[in-house]
Amino acid sequence: MIEIDEKSLRQALGEFVLSTYSAQLTGQTDVEIHDSFTELELFDSLTLLSYIEFLESEFDIVIPSEDVTPNNFDSIALTVAYLRAKGAVG
Repeated sequence: MIEIDEKSLRQALGEFVLSTYSAQLTGQTDVEIHDSFTELELFDSLTLLSYIEFLESEFDIVIPSEDVTPNNFDSIALTVAYLRAKGAVG
């Protein structure tokens, strides 16, 4: 488990999303924690996989394919909740 406070975790995820997917975020300069990645048209199958790979490498976690759903990863808030539930961050 990686020790990281909630604010730093949200910031790290937001920075990754903004820097990695900026081409899809036309006119968007920030991503709020509850912004839906689906509504922002941020992820297709390849970009979602790159997000999952980032999470796995950054937080030393294996994310089973059955967990890769919008219910777990459609926003920064949902991602934080998933990582906490899986014990990847504390």
